[in-house]
Amino acid sequence: MNANDIRDFIKVLEATDIIVYNADIDWEYKFDYMFRIFKPIAYELMGRFDWLDMDTSYEEDAMNFYRAAKDKFYNWDGRNND
Repeated sequence: MNANDIRDFIKVLEATDIIVYNADIDWEYKFDYMFRIFKPIAYELMGRFDWLDMDTSYEEDAMNFYRAAKDKFYNWDGRNND
């Protein structure tokens, strides 16, 4: 892990913010993006982490994972815990 990896992940977070908070994009697309694109990148950088998977809606699942990933990143000690 190096500074470039962290900078790259910050760019991914910024792009994900744009997708998540864009009202013109439906939640099914956001869910797909979150779990096919964003989740593998987050896990590669920080290792697996716990998040609340309610299995209730695309929006709730996507946002719960996104919030957990952001919280993990901003409180992360730099170690991959896998």
